Formats: sequence, C-alpha cells, structure tokens
Amino acid sequence: MVRKSCHLVLLATALQAAAISSRGRPATAPNFYPAKISRSELHQNSNRAVVRDVGQALKEDGIIAVEVPGFDELNRAVLRAAHECIDSTSTPQATLVDGTVRRSLAASRSDSEAAPLDVPETCAPLAAAEAEFRAAVWSVAEAVAAWLGAIDEVEAAAPLLRTRDGAPYATVSDIVRAGDHLEHFHSYRKESASPEATIDLHTDQGLFIAFTPALTVGAEDVSAATFTLERRDGSRAEVALDAPRYASCVFVMLGDGVAQYAAGREAGLRAAPHALEMHSNVDRAWYGLMVLPPDAAVSPLHGDKTFGELKKLTRAGDADAAHVGCSRNLAARELAEEACAADQLYCWYRCMDLVNHDGDAVSEEICADQGYAHLNCTDVFRQPSDGFSHGDYYPQCTNYVHDATPFPSIAPADEELCGDAYEAEAAADAAAHAGSVDLIYEGRSWQAAYFVPYTVGQLAWSVSSDSKRVTISHLTSGRVGWMAIGLRHPDGKKNGMNGAPVIMAIPGGGAVDGFADVDQYRIDDEQSSFRHWYATDPGADLTDASLEVGEGNCFARATYTLGSFSSEDPFDASTCTDLIWAVSTDSDLASDPLFLARGMHETRGHLRVNFLAADGVCAEEDDGATDDAGATDDAPAPTDDGALEPQSKKKSSSSSGPDTALVAGVVVAASVALIALGVAGAYLFRRRGAAGPDDLAVKGESIETEEESKEQPATD
Repeated sequence: MVRKSCHLVLLATALQAAAISSRGRPATAPNFYPAKISRSELHQNSNRAVVRDVGQALKEDGIIAVEVPGFDELNRAVLRAAHECIDSTSTPQATLVDGTVRRSLAASRSDSEAAPLDVPETCAPLAAAEAEFRAAVWSVAEAVAAWLGAIDEVEAAAPLLRTRDGAPYATVSDIVRAGDHLEHFHSYRKESASPEATIDLHTDQGLFIAFTPALTVGAEDVSAATFTLERRDGSRAEVALDAPRYASCVFVMLGDGVAQYAAGREAGLRAAPHALEMHSNVDRAWYGLMVLPPDAAVSPLHGDKTFGELKKLTRAGDADAAHVGCSRNLAARELAEEACAADQLYCWYRCMDLVNHDGDAVSEEICADQGYAHLNCTDVFRQPSDGFSHGDYYPQCTNYVHDATPFPSIAPADEELCGDAYEAEAAADAAAHAGSVDLIYEGRSWQAAYFVPYTVGQLAWSVSSDSKRVTISHLTSGRVGWMAIGLRHPDGKKNGMNGAPVIMAIPGGGAVDGFADVDQYRIDDEQSSFRHWYATDPGADLTDASLEVGEGNCFARATYTLGSFSSEDPFDASTCTDLIWAVSTDSDLASDPLFLARGMHETRGHLRVNFLAADGVCAEEDDGATDDAGATDDAPAPTDDGALEPQSKKKSSSSSGPDTALVAGVVVAASVALIALGVAGAYLFRRRGAAGPDDLAVKGESIETEEESKEQPATD
C-alpha cells in the first residue's frame, strides 16, 4: 500500500516527507561543517559568541551540532545493537527508489514521555541501553526548543498555536512537550550501483529532527552515505556528518514546521533541504527523532483543521489533504508502507504478531468463526486504527469500521475560586500530624539540567505509640484522576514499581461497582497497565480510608491508617521506608467510565521517609556519617545501610478474568523516570466474573483493554 504526503511524515509515518523535486544535480562542495555548540552552552546561553554563531547557522543552513559529553561510545553501541536487533527479527522494511532496503524499529514520545521500545529477548543489548540513549537525544531536543523560544521574534509571536477551543501553546517548548513525536532506528543497505539519490532533496515536515551520527556496521571508519545540504544561496554542500569532531554530537536540523507555526519566517530561520545517497554494499545504522506538533493544535495554514485531522485525511488517501499537508504546497512524496509478514498486522506503529489483548491467537478465520466481520488493529474498545495510533493497540476481531474516538479529560481546578486553598490545607495537615514532607516533582531524567522542580502535594503522618501503625494524609493540589502511594519493590522493574503494593485513591471510585474511593492493590511483576492487576489484593492492614475532593477541585485528600502495606510488609517506623508516589490528571471514572489515562499527564517520584522524624529525613549511617540534611536531633533515626531493606518481599500479582477495559495507571517510581501506568477501566469486572465482549457498551462500542505505546518511521 502506498501512502502519499509530506504531511504523512508530520503526523505518523516516515520522517522523510515533503520532498522537493530536483532537476539535475548542481555540483556540490565537500566537507561542509555545521556549527557546533555544547549542550550546557545551549542551556545556559553562557557563551554569547557561540550562541550568536549558532543562531546565524540556523538562519543560513538550518542545521547545528549539539555536543553531549560521553555520547560517542553510547551512540555507537546503541546503533550497533539496533542493527543486530533488526537483523535478527522481523521488522518493517521499504525499498527506496535507488534499490536501497530500509528496515526499521519504531518508537514514540508523547507529552515528553518516551514509549517503551518493545524488542524481543534476542535484542537484550539494545534493550539495556536504549532508554539512556533516547533520553540524551530528548534532552537536546528540549534544550533546542527552549533556545528557539527565547528568540525575540518567536517570543513576540506567542501563542504560536491554539487548540480549536482556544487553549494556547504559547512557546516552542509548549509545542514540543505536547507533541506526538516519532523515533526510528533504521538500517539501510544498497546492493545495486544505482547513481540515483536514495532520498532526493526534501525538507522534513516537523519542527525539527534530532539525529545522531550514523554508524557503518563492520567498518566504522568508513562513510556509508553522502549527505547533501542546500544552503540559503542555493548552493549544495556535502555535510561532514562523519567527521571526528561530531562523534559526541546530536545533529538538529530545522523542518518546515518552523515556518508553519514557530515564527520561523519572522526570525529568519529556515528549514534545511537535504538529500541522502547510500553507498553500495555497506550497512548504515541511523537514529532520528522527528519533533512534531500536537494533534489537537489547529494548523495556521489550513483553515480550522487540526494537525490530527490533516493526518487522518492524508492517511485516508485524500489527495487534497496530501497537498494541504505541506506548508509551502510542496510536491507530495509517495512513501511505501513497510510490509509485514503474512502472520503479522501493522499495528501500534510496528508489525505485530496476530495475538490480541488477551494473548489469544486471532486470524480472519478465527474472527469469522466468532461472528466478527473483520480482523483489524484495534484499541481496547475494538475500535479500528490504521496502525499509526499511540496507545494500547493489538490485532483484534471487530465489527466496527470507524476510527477510535477520544475521551474527555477531568475538570481542572477553578483557579479563581481556589486561590491559596491548597496551601491552607497543606498547612493544616502539617499542623495536625507529627510529620510531613512535600511531594516534589523533579521532572524526567533528561530534563535534569534545566527543569525547575515544583510541589505537587504533601504526605503527612502520625505514628502510633508502638510505632506499628501510621495514619496517612495524602494531599494533592488540584483535581486528580487518581493518586497513589506505594512501597517500592527492591527488585521490581521500572525503578521498583512492578510488584509494589500501593494505596490508590480514585475520585468517584466508590460510585462504581467493584471499586472504592481508596483501595489497595499490588502492581503486576511484569505488566504496568491496571487491567493486569485491578483485582489484586496484597492483604494490607488498611482502615479508616476516605477521600475528599475540595470545592472547585482545589485539592484532593486521601486519608487512611496502615498497619501494613501488604501481608508480607508490616509497617515498621524503626527503619526508613522507601516509597513511590504518582498523580494522574488524565481522567476520572465520572468523565471516562474506562478511566483511559494513558500515562501522559502524571507527575511521580520516589522518596525515603523516616516516619519518626517531623521532617521525614533519614540519617545515613552506612559510612558512620550523618545525612547532610540530617534527621532532627531529638528524633529517633532509623538506620539506612544504603541498600535498604525496604519492607517489601512482594509476591506476584495475578489478573483474574479476561482483560476487559482500561482504567489508567498507578504509582510510579524513581528519581529519574518512572514509567506511567495506563489504568484499565475494568470497573464491571473487578473481583467478579467477566461479561461477554458485547455485554459492555461505552459510546456504543464493546470493550476490550489498553496498555502502553509505540510509533513509526524517521528519515535519513
């Protein structure tokens, strides 16, 4: 199947769209060297001369190199592992115009959250390093977004985009944080000696693309391709991307979106037309992150259409949409859709085996036998997707033919009414309890260099006289879909989240059969989504639980008393307790019966608490020294041997019954990157038998389930 469009890349397929036809080949000058700046200089704007040179480079050439300390070795290792993974698995592939075969591994990033790169066990080297690698590239993307947003002309143009309802994306950083971005590992090989360009001269349809130095597999000192750039004066130059000076760099190249919606014309910025020509009989491994606008934003050049609507029109084969999708009405490029094997279906931005949400095999024949009309890539409600959708999509039998539809979000806090209501509640809680700590969101690991932490909520407590029970007040600012505190699993995946027992508060939960406003759960040892563990009961000694939502959604407060986090984890104030916490603002059971929070609007963290100290601080005693922050002198100081024997030996959870609906998320851990939970709305199934697929109806559709995410192609 052939898909047409430069806009296709903008919104979901290959990162190589918007090709500008080239007539003839002007002579090229070799060894053009892009301007280079360190990531720290980009963050701090400390070296004004360097920053000025970089600004000039983006105006003249549209490309810069951002140096990341120590990135050289990581980049080579990850690209080598990605090529080996692609070689050993069935991955999407396309044959380009010169005969080059491009095979791909896809991932995605939405609302700044990286979706997992789902690879088989044979790809262990890649799985071990990809998160750190992708985080490093994302840190550059966020720094570039902040730098672009600080340009006077760009800042003056705020807001740069709006939703149809008028909600603003004021800055470049707002656009980048809210966008649905595409990531790809590509492996290229060309057997022929064709003189044609592999990818002809084109500009990318995104705000910019961040990509790393390519790797020639097996001959790392040899260049596998020629990368040509058209400069502002119309001349073409071969860019020395493989030069040693760029070994630890991430390249950033502006796309056509900078003119569409980032005041690029006013600022004098330009997208960089470029082309690629593969050399013969070599393997080239490459990674790119295409930074794209939010689907909900209205395109300023195309009437009232949102970028998401333009994407759907383009994928439907609408020629006008393909034309409309290009900011300068560039000739649309035909992109061949990567072919999947006969026993696979293109779904969730990759070729997936024919196995549904429940782990059961499906096929056209099986679907027909079960009374369904189609086998398709579907969401949890059996609503079809074209394969280019972000979420928990699987091959599934269905009778529906319409696209998956969005769900409402929860009402935000009434800022005019609330004022300092949260602050007043926090002060009252702290005064009413023996100890308290702020729950501070410190951002993701890749934001560490510039993120400004902020307070999300407060944990206050009072310990019983025998130190065996604790009364908790978990307070959060604003309205939430769910909020949770848990005991970090010492050996759990995802920074101690998997296998952890948690206390989860769900506003409106008590009004739904099988749920409570505040309840206990144990997260599955392997699977994060709520549908895998909604029926678990870790056996916590949980009493006096209640949930309060303040007037105007100004705050939410869960209170309860714990004698244990689980049957295996009695509360013990004499040792520091390692906790994880998370808050979701995606949706609630009242506005979305399936609690379809996809983990994109959570704040989360990890903290160690001394419940016998008023400030919660633990004393560090593993080397005989006290913590610099120090526990209070008059408070008992639980020991902390560094390894911590947190009170958790977790048993595996089990999700009984079929996975029938997605309620979002839960707790997440870690000072770096806790993985979000998609909470499955199995509200009619919790702790009781399941109905048939057509017994449940939400918006007229039958229910299945949902989980995590992934996405598709990048270019060069």
